[in-house]
Amino acid sequence: MPPVLRVLLPRWLRRNWLLWLSLLLLALVWGPMIAAYPTTPTGDGERFLHQIEVGKAALRARELPLWNPYDCLGIPLWDHPESLVVSPLLLALQPVNANITSMVWQLAHALAGFFGMWLLARRDLRLGQVGAAFAATMWGFGATLTSQVAGAHFTFVSFWLMPWLIYLWRRAEHGLGAAVGLGAMLALIVYDGGTYPLPLGAVVLGLETLTRATPRRLPRIAVAALVTVVAMVGLSAARLLPLAEQFAIHKRHMESDWDHLARAHTLKAMFLWPQWRWWPKLPGQQYVWGEYISFLGLPGLALAAVGLLVAIRRARWMWVVLIPCFWLMLGGYDDDAPWAWLHERVFPFTAMRVPSRFRIFVFMILVLAGGLALDRVPRFLAQRFPRLRLLAALAIGALGSAALVTVVDTVILDQRVVASRVGGKPLEERKPAANLHYALKDLANWPDQPRDNRAWLGCRQEFVFGWGAPLWPGDVPQARSDRALVTNVKRTPSTFDFDVEVPEGSARVLLNSAYDVGWRSNVGTVREQRLLLVVDVAQGKQHVHLQYWPRRLTAGLCITGATAVALTSLFVVGRLRRRRALSSVRR
Repeated sequence: MPPVLRVLLPRWLRRNWLLWLSLLLLALVWGPMIAAYPTTPTGDGERFLHQIEVGKAALRARELPLWNPYDCLGIPLWDHPESLVVSPLLLALQPVNANITSMVWQLAHALAGFFGMWLLARRDLRLGQVGAAFAATMWGFGATLTSQVAGAHFTFVSFWLMPWLIYLWRRAEHGLGAAVGLGAMLALIVYDGGTYPLPLGAVVLGLETLTRATPRRLPRIAVAALVTVVAMVGLSAARLLPLAEQFAIHKRHMESDWDHLARAHTLKAMFLWPQWRWWPKLPGQQYVWGEYISFLGLPGLALAAVGLLVAIRRARWMWVVLIPCFWLMLGGYDDDAPWAWLHERVFPFTAMRVPSRFRIFVFMILVLAGGLALDRVPRFLAQRFPRLRLLAALAIGALGSAALVTVVDTVILDQRVVASRVGGKPLEERKPAANLHYALKDLANWPDQPRDNRAWLGCRQEFVFGWGAPLWPGDVPQARSDRALVTNVKRTPSTFDFDVEVPEGSARVLLNSAYDVGWRSNVGTVREQRLLLVVDVAQGKQHVHLQYWPRRLTAGLCITGATAVALTSLFVVGRLRRRRALSSVRR
């Protein structure tokens, strides 16, 4: 802490100043959202709020959140690529409503990003408290991620964890505990629905590895990578295996991705335009402004430029990450551009779009460079020019002023961003319908429609493959047949139960849901009929139970459970051995 703050701040505040700083920034940046409660997010945030409500509806029905019957005629939930409802944090927040859940979700990850960047700056780059605080503030509360997540792409919160990933990966070479921790964090990203943060983050980790890939260090790095992958795959198998099955069966239908940022006016706007609205379009660009904002301002860019010069000697890995990520961020400006090559040939980038999201890593390096400048330039001047104290003081003042202006401008911009993303209709307490069914008309407030136990016949999701199935509306039986008597029909989000009597031969029973490969039945054969879920049953009286259970989920749960038990056992055994060794030394 700077000496002036030691004098001005009381002792209780000095002791926990980093915590108080993070909470102050949290209140300033996200205060408009908290103050606007109980209004809900607008725009893309509605889609994820609805998804959270679907997960809560499934848990209220005492079943896992496996299938979403409330949107797009029925779609996978557990094995949907952008599903966040199986995140451990969201499962822990089951008792509170979806709006509070979404707020805690965003705030918790912003704080995690703040402290992760602090850790990377302090422990890895060895920055002083001022430089580390600047980097942590701009990363945890900068406009780039705040704008991307607030009331918009909730599953992008995992980008905030990137400093943690880099820090753990750089330590994993020297301690396998860090490799296990990295694997666990990557598994968390899988459960959080981080379909973009995970592969883009893997690219960054691969680039950083190039800076350490010497013959002497490669064996240790390879062992660390193996441990990381085993821990990640093992802990995330319950979700990773069903996801892999979905990607193997379905191919995402996407619009053509022609976006490219190799234009001076685009790059200038990205870093200098304090635009808080999500929807404006930049000339010649494909997507809305929210996909480009990387605001630093002129003082922040100047600070980052100085820090990058310092990084040439002190932290070359930053350049190795920055240049390729900037190049990828530019998109498909040419057929041979890096992004064009990845998008055309390498899975999962073939199922991804919006290359401008690589700007998040560019922004990360720039704010880290700003912290490096704040820390190293004053040291350099003091060491090289010990008698020119005035010069050092002027440099410190200039750097500090640039940092302060950058932080203040960012907080003001973020407040306007967050305020613009709330204002939707509050969630309502409703008396649910006795039977889950499809409404006869569009529902007015679709995010909380699962509370109504009613679904609608529209669609607001992506990765949808049952659209067009001939479903029927109204509070009527959700199973029917022309050749059999179907009675006692009961339905939950992920199951159908009914009694069927087939007088002769066999009969086909139609279920009021789109088909997907995970549906299975205790009786008969599950099939698809014009995208509709059907089951063929034989002659006689039978009780039929259909359930959506994603393929490979059982194997995944077993692998995840076994991995968790094994890692916990290794941790406990290691702690006991260290305690015994310490006790023997003391004796």
